[in-house]
Order: sequence, then C-alpha cells, then structure tokens
Amino acid sequence: MFFGGDDDDFLDEISSSHSQQDNTDDFQEFEDVAPELDLGEPPDELKEFARKYLGESPETRPGLLQELRDVIYERGEVVPHRTDDLFLLRFLRARRFDVEKAHRLVRILSLYITTPLLYS
Repeated sequence: MFFGGDDDDFLDEISSSHSQQDNTDDFQEFEDVAPELDLGEPPDELKEFARKYLGESPETRPGLLQELRDVIYERGEVVPHRTDDLFLLRFLRARRFDVEKAHRLVRILSLYITTPLLYS
C-alpha cells in the first residue's frame, strides 16, 4: 500500500504520465542562450582568496589530491565513478581542503549514484 493506494496502480500512473510527456521541445526555445564558459586562468584575487581562506596553493594541491585518492582506495568503502584531479578538487574545495571531510562527500555522492532508489 502506498498512502492508502495500490503500489502497482501508482507506478503505472507515473510511468504512463511520464511517457506521454515530450521534453525535447522544452529546451529548443533556449538554443540561442547557450552559456559561454570562461575556463581560463582564474583572476589573481580569486587565487589569493583560495590561498588565504581555503589553504589552496599550487604547491599543496597535488599532495592533497593524492592524499584524497589514497584515502578513497585504502578504505575501499566506495569507488567513485571519477578520480581525476578536477573532479576531486571540487570536493576538496567544498570542504576547505580537509581530506577527511572531502572523502565523506565523495562517499555520499558515490552512494547516491549507485543506489538512486534510496534517494528518490
């Protein structure tokens, strides 16, 4: 029972309503508004902010990235779908370059990706 109803009826209703929707036309009106990303070098002010408040510097970044990779593989709790520098750097920056906290985020994301039904 799903809130007083039958689970099969509820799932049939959702799947039929989802298949009737055509989402391809929704985005065609926004084709001319494609984002232009500047992926160049960040400004010096941003680098200084990262160095001062996050502890990020070109000297410490490679060591902390490797430390995070080592923690991920040593513990073996989860295997993230990506382990490249740019992907792991997001987690380190989000947790102010604290490797333990960044590992927790990687683990949560990996669990979210491998078991989506738990989080839907």
